[in-house]
Amino acid sequence: MQYQRLQFHSYVQQGEKIRILVDEIHGHHPAHAHDDFIEIAYIDGGRGVHILNGREERISEGNLFLFNPHIVHAFTADEDAPLRVYNCLFQPPTLDYSFKNCKDFVDVAYHYLFYSLYSEDDPKDYIKLTGVSGEDIRLLFYEMQREYDSMENGYEQVLKADLMKLLIFIFRLYKKDNRQRQNAAVYKRLVVQEAAAYIKANFAENISCEQLAERAYLSVNYFRKIFKEITGMTMIRMLQNIRMHVACDLLESTSMPVEQVAAQVGYDDVKFFYKVFKESQNMTPGTYRKQYRVESPPKSD
Repeated sequence: MQYQRLQFHSYVQQGEKIRILVDEIHGHHPAHAHDDFIEIAYIDGGRGVHILNGREERISEGNLFLFNPHIVHAFTADEDAPLRVYNCLFQPPTLDYSFKNCKDFVDVAYHYLFYSLYSEDDPKDYIKLTGVSGEDIRLLFYEMQREYDSMENGYEQVLKADLMKLLIFIFRLYKKDNRQRQNAAVYKRLVVQEAAAYIKANFAENISCEQLAERAYLSVNYFRKIFKEITGMTMIRMLQNIRMHVACDLLESTSMPVEQVAAQVGYDDVKFFYKVFKESQNMTPGTYRKQYRVESPPKSD
């Protein structure tokens, strides 16, 4: 992807360390990366697509981004909903001179601000938040923009303090968002693990998605979704896999008639059992038994 390389001095007057911008984006905003500065972008209105390192994602009001330098990204606004974007641009030494040669600002700043509480975390080279409360962030940007435009005595110190407040606000939301996603992921795994254990223990019974969803107090559609998300297969596929595995064991180790094997693993319809078995093993139950049957050793006198 071709992109522009932007430098901080092209956005600010000499000596400035922080720049506040409000952009109205109509159509496509070219791909670019920042050579030497950090960008905070808040979507205050509109809808569109954000292209980040070559990947597209939908964006809308309430999305917020914090980018390290050298992250290639671009915006494209929907025709009927131009994007309104608040930008805060700054160089890492603005916060602390020890950031002067920092190449991974997001990670270092996160630990700089939160090391005593959250030092175990490992943020990426950018942060994305969704559903950010517009009023809180908007008021903070208004304050920063007013200070920047007025340039009254001490405005740089106020901007620096507001920037620190903005970063703390972002990292708090990031931590909360991460915790919620982690909790959701743990919950999904537990639900699916319990369902899988139930299937394994009751595979010969007439088990349905509706039954398992009811046990988990979930809608059927959501249960289906998270089951496939966690296991990579549908609940029916897992049930059939378990049944076929047990059926193969019975065909290998016993002389039980095929009809009885089918019943043992939960199939009342023998024809359907034959169909599922052949799809699974690429051969009929009888052929499988001939090929894999383990003969018992003769009893000694």
